[in-house]
Amino acid sequence: MNIMQRIVILSGILLLIFCGTFLPYEGEYRHPRIENMKAYLGYYFIFSPPQSWDVRNKIDSLGNANSNMFYHSYVLVSRVWLQVGIISIIIMGLFFIFKGNKKC
Repeated sequence: MNIMQRIVILSGILLLIFCGTFLPYEGEYRHPRIENMKAYLGYYFIFSPPQSWDVRNKIDSLGNANSNMFYHSYVLVSRVWLQVGIISIIIMGLFFIFKGNKKC
């Protein structure tokens, strides 16, 4: 493994760690008499997920709902897996592009 491959691997690991600390969230409003509404909330730090008032602010078209107990958010796991997969493919491609003479 040459120096460029080591840089690519290290950069990929750091990028995957960064993607794991900032996760994509989606918010949802549930009410028995009103149709459920969803909204993409964006990326939040893993230890500071969006609160119910963040979801409520994003879904502001519901004027008759006054309680925060119907609002919740969750991680978009499919998007996380997609990001990890794309980053892994790019890192593997760069690893093989920089394959050359072995220099320690």
